[in-house]
Amino acid sequence: MTPSSQNSKPQRPPLQLRPAQPTDLNLIRNSWYSSYRGSSEIGKLVRLDVFDKGQNTLIERLIKDFNPIVATFPEVPDEIVAWTCREFERPVTHFVYVKHAYRRLGIGSALIVGSQQHSHQTRPGELFFKRSGSLYNPFLLQE
Repeated sequence: MTPSSQNSKPQRPPLQLRPAQPTDLNLIRNSWYSSYRGSSEIGKLVRLDVFDKGQNTLIERLIKDFNPIVATFPEVPDEIVAWTCREFERPVTHFVYVKHAYRRLGIGSALIVGSQQHSHQTRPGELFFKRSGSLYNPFLLQE
């Protein structure tokens, strides 16, 4: 192995993007809820019953209004490796999730290209969005 290959970032495999299907929504709901509950400041501050009702209602509204996009590898089109719920009429991402095994390959970055603001922020997502130049704006949810 050469020194330059030791420091090189792994190449992002080719992705296949498609709109989420009804069979994908449980994974999206569960990963969104648990990730946001476990690694956001609001998830730690708000009592569980209050968070449950509010966040689940919000997730359902955003899924209905902006059908998520899922990412798969062409060789395994049924396995979702990542997904995002975002708007395309305005450059807004509501949430992006990449399964742990596929992080740091540029998949999340590929899903938020062009996004300038985001409505949900987690501790890991803070640095991720900062690198992309996206502004955290929770008030987007009120528009």
